[in-house]
Amino acid sequence: RAIADGVGLLDLRGGADLITQIVQFRAADTALTQNLEAGDTRGMDRENTLDALAVRSGTLTKDDRYYKNGAALPPLRLRTETDAAGTRHLLTYKHKRTVTDAKGASIEVNEEFECTLDGTAALEQFLADYGFAIDVRKRKEVIAWTLPLSGEAGAAQNATLELCTVPPLGDFLEI
Repeated sequence: RAIADGVGLLDLRGGADLITQIVQFRAADTALTQNLEAGDTRGMDRENTLDALAVRSGTLTKDDRYYKNGAALPPLRLRTETDAAGTRHLLTYKHKRTVTDAKGASIEVNEEFECTLDGTAALEQFLADYGFAIDVRKRKEVIAWTLPLSGEAGAAQNATLELCTVPPLGDFLEI
């Protein structure tokens, strides 16, 4: 389970209420998981909890194909996103590096480089011709919410909360 993905993108200064709400959601999520395992979901609805915290903004399906080849190259992700507005295709490369802070603690930093594609056929043929094959397939069914936050000098900012279902792994909350 993941409670947060990319939490560093949120400006939580003065955001104790958001932290409290996330902790409350996590507690409800834990209770719901226990109830699901026991076959009882009364009073524990994730979507209603998120509806109380933020504004529901829609649903989305993310179909991912991760390509690798025999060389020591990082994988590429080819994603097809489908929502009410239509379908779009994205190519993503994740650059991973390790950063060490002043206290000597190491943290992995993942920087994504992404571009939108008109279609996937030409790229898929190129990848096949150069030894890339699909290594992993993943599908996410997503319900998204927008949570308004206060930024610097009162500037409006938003956080996106996504309740993701990833078979067979289960449900995740991405922030």
